[in-house]
Amino acid sequence: DLIRFEPCEVEEKALSWRLLPGGWRSGRAGSSVPVQCYCGLTCSVKQMSERSGHERYTRDDLDSSVYRDEYGFRVSEQDRNLIRSPSQISLVGRLRSVVIYATKDKWANYKNLDVLQIPRDSTLEGLVRYVGVPSELRSRLWPRFTQAALMRQNNMVTYRNILETQLSEKNAITNQIELDLHRTLPNNKLFEKDEGLNKLRNILVAFSWINTEVGYCQSMNFWAAFLLLFTDEESAFWLTKAIVETLLPKDYYTNDMLGVVVDGHVASSLLQIYLPKVHQHLVNNLNIDLPTIISQWFLCLFVTYLPPEAAARFMDIFLYEGNKLLFRSALAIFRLCEQQILALDSFEDAFPYISKLPTQMHDVTAWVDSCYDKLWLFRFNRDRINSLRDAFREKISTDRAKAARHYQRKANRKARINPDDAITPEHIIQAVLAEFEDGDLGGAESDGRPVSPGSASRRRQGGFRPRSWRTMRLVDHFTVIDDYMPPMK
Repeated sequence: DLIRFEPCEVEEKALSWRLLPGGWRSGRAGSSVPVQCYCGLTCSVKQMSERSGHERYTRDDLDSSVYRDEYGFRVSEQDRNLIRSPSQISLVGRLRSVVIYATKDKWANYKNLDVLQIPRDSTLEGLVRYVGVPSELRSRLWPRFTQAALMRQNNMVTYRNILETQLSEKNAITNQIELDLHRTLPNNKLFEKDEGLNKLRNILVAFSWINTEVGYCQSMNFWAAFLLLFTDEESAFWLTKAIVETLLPKDYYTNDMLGVVVDGHVASSLLQIYLPKVHQHLVNNLNIDLPTIISQWFLCLFVTYLPPEAAARFMDIFLYEGNKLLFRSALAIFRLCEQQILALDSFEDAFPYISKLPTQMHDVTAWVDSCYDKLWLFRFNRDRINSLRDAFREKISTDRAKAARHYQRKANRKARINPDDAITPEHIIQAVLAEFEDGDLGGAESDGRPVSPGSASRRRQGGFRPRSWRTMRLVDHFTVIDDYMPPMK
């Protein structure tokens, strides 16, 4: 055996491991690795692993009572106890440090790559998915996973030139950016200081200038700030450009936000396919608007919902594989919380719980494994996603166009009929016909069935029920309208 498990010195339920000579799945000899324990900060076993549980939290420099994780986020006592509890981490998750140690030599092959875009291969795909990019390599590899490095190399305008030209300009976009800066990752050490906020401001303002179609959309600030935790300012800018223009649909952050609305419905439809019980319980029994909730997750790329470690792993895979991970991640979250979801019995309890569902993904390994588990996520491919996207895009676009025409007709009628003007029979005909055209005119018979608008006798019997206040106002001036009504088919 390559791994021997030993009981923890402090906590009986926790396991420590020792990697024996031979390495992790390697056929060559190697030295044994010191014991690694997952019981928490109280363990007395000496730590020598770079990503050990004991080094996961450090005390803040200014306030010793505040603990921070490796990414600079403030960690509450409750979260510390939750995350370090052995019952919260799967056995596979406890072996994460072993895998990281054993794959260091493989990651070293990508450390000094002199290419602008790393070619895809199965080895790198496995490392990105199931191990995660080491923090010290993310600043180098993330731009090369995407087209960010190519954009930086080939763009005629440099980032610094953009800043020098546009940073001093003030407009509606820059005003909105200023409002959002202090609401961005406020519990992170970098953005508690002006230095981090200034970098984020520069990135968002520069992007709004170079991509005028999108400009700036709220929620972009969250994942742009998350990029700054691992990369320098200029790399984060080109990554922002690559994400908006190449990794996500073109209309994700435009004014109508059609892309993210479509993806919310696509994710809900996929949930109905792969987890029908969950979908039926939430939509039919609890009346939860799943597309709206999921769209909020997608807008910020899960950054404000997932725990920091899970968000970093999400970004590793997302930048490497693209937007299909959005749907995999959402489905895996619902699957891992399936039993808790089915136990919900009211809208009041379900809505806040579902909205914050990603915050429970502390076991990152279990979540990633579920994303790529073909036993339940079968026939999940880009063709299925694209076909659903096309269908929902057409439907939503048609519905929006119909609604726009409806409101435009109402606006036109309002402009033509002034309440202070004298009312004529022609006004009544115009208003009533408009309501028939819109489908807003109807009534109810004594048995509750809708009244046919084509029956004059029913109109005289009280079936005529104009729903528009303007039509009702006009009708009130005339007790008999049949003389002015044209024949209706």
